[in-house]
Amino acid sequence: MHTHKDCRQPVAAIIYLTQDTPARRVYLQTSLYLLFWSFNKRFRYPVLVFHEGDFTEDTIAAIKEGMPGGLGALVQFRQVEKTDFCAPVSATADLVEKNRIIVPDARSLSYRSMCRWWILHAARYLAPYEFYMRLDDDSFIEEVLDYDPFQVVRAEGVDYASNLVHVEHPLNALGLLETSRELLGDTDRLQSLFLCGDVAQTVAPSRLRAFLDHLPGELRERVNTTTLSGPVIYYNNFHIARPELWSHPTIANYFEAIDQSNGIYYLRWGDAALQTIALTATEGLMFGRFSFRYSKRYEREQGLYANTNHPIARQYFDAEALLSGNKPTGSMTDFAAFNDLLAARGLSEIARIIA
Repeated sequence: MHTHKDCRQPVAAIIYLTQDTPARRVYLQTSLYLLFWSFNKRFRYPVLVFHEGDFTEDTIAAIKEGMPGGLGALVQFRQVEKTDFCAPVSATADLVEKNRIIVPDARSLSYRSMCRWWILHAARYLAPYEFYMRLDDDSFIEEVLDYDPFQVVRAEGVDYASNLVHVEHPLNALGLLETSRELLGDTDRLQSLFLCGDVAQTVAPSRLRAFLDHLPGELRERVNTTTLSGPVIYYNNFHIARPELWSHPTIANYFEAIDQSNGIYYLRWGDAALQTIALTATEGLMFGRFSFRYSKRYEREQGLYANTNHPIARQYFDAEALLSGNKPTGSMTDFAAFNDLLAARGLSEIARIIA
């Protein structure tokens, strides 16, 4: 049982961003049920469900009625500003199809706008809170917690805490190391975050060149055509953070420059990678990790350690170990070799367990 000197309940909220579709409603209801079951039935933090105005009153009422303990009033639905999801004029469905030449999970334009929302707009809605917790609608907390996670983060002096740690697929990070070096400085710490290997290990160089022909010149010049790299990332579909983090000059300026580059749309840069890079490049921050059983739909469907299923990541680990074991989902930090790698690169704090 965790005990803390400061027993005041933090001013905090739990937030989702979702859509009102049949599948997403089922995921959301399941995630919310597990959230209350795991800890929020006891601690009763407000839950803010952000959306683009597509939830009807009947749907909202049904979701609230399904909350355990009659706590549906804690779940509040908030419509975001319409301009939050305005993609650049150059971002079209054809752009996604071109990405399918090479990107393993090209995803839709709305997915890319979602990634952009998390790094560019979400903080605007979180100013009243000391901390917030992000969950996706398909993020499941799978065990009862005997502590208040917000209290743990505050007591430990942590600025950002996640759960799963993985490696981004290098084809979802084309040009990201080069762009980040330009924006944040060519530091050993930034380089240490990326696992690198030859292009030919992952994709035929001719296919890469065909893909690059579709990119604007500035982005094309940032993609290394001989070496690919994928960063170590927190799966940020669960995290607890201080909202003030995102106004830190280093982080805010990095996100603004990333947005101006259009790399989120043209190269499918994800918000998990962008947040992890910005955080690790900013001096003086304290990280932590929760080790409760937690899963995300991608991991549940694709299998154990799905983001390591490419040669550049596999070369760092025992391939058989990555495919064995009886846990249906998990973090790369389950492997001693991965933790040793983080330690050797000066990144041990990424794996530091606080609860």
